[in-house]
Amino acid sequence: MAFLTCSIYSHTLYSNITVNVCLPTPSSGEKMNCDTLKQDYGYDKGLPVVYLLHGMYGDASSWTRFSSVDRYCQDRKIAAVTCSAGNSFYQDIPGGLQWATFFTNELPTYKAASMSGAVDIEAIYKTFKDTHISAPFNWKAMFGDPDAVAGGKSDLFAQYQACAAKGCAPKLYQACGTEDFLYQINVSARDRMLALGADLTWAQGPGGRSHLR
Repeated sequence: MAFLTCSIYSHTLYSNITVNVCLPTPSSGEKMNCDTLKQDYGYDKGLPVVYLLHGMYGDASSWTRFSSVDRYCQDRKIAAVTCSAGNSFYQDIPGGLQWATFFTNELPTYKAASMSGAVDIEAIYKTFKDTHISAPFNWKAMFGDPDAVAGGKSDLFAQYQACAAKGCAPKLYQACGTEDFLYQINVSARDRMLALGADLTWAQGPGGRSHLR
């Protein structure tokens, strides 16, 4: 297994950004040569790539530190890419960094998946607002008017409908632990997506987030 840490310049973010890449490589019992990489690992055709987005308080190292993603990549002969985006919700921030553009234009995506994710930003914002719980992000800086998220570019349901109307709706995978604090929001989001006709695979299990990794 090869683990690469790269510092690349992002034309979207106007700065260098650190990207971690996990690549499957021949094990100690295999020959390390071009033929092995091509024939057994598919390097000549191109490896399947999964882009893993970290959660709140996380960074580019979260998946490799707290999961077995490197082992999964090795076993399944796929590549994994991670990078830090702070507590940005991966949004294009008005007057700030354009994270959504970076992740969708500069880092290609093929399938959308959520692991105990904050999939309904409007519902999460209302929870923080109604309970007066402090949040690790500036709602107004990220969304302009957080009360107007519904139906906009930060609304996953509206974005899915727009993709579906263009005939390019992605397949979805969603998983959440039954004791996770975002469980009910995930269940509600699942039902809304299914009502929109989404091709969605759902998985749940006991506990919080650890069982998903």
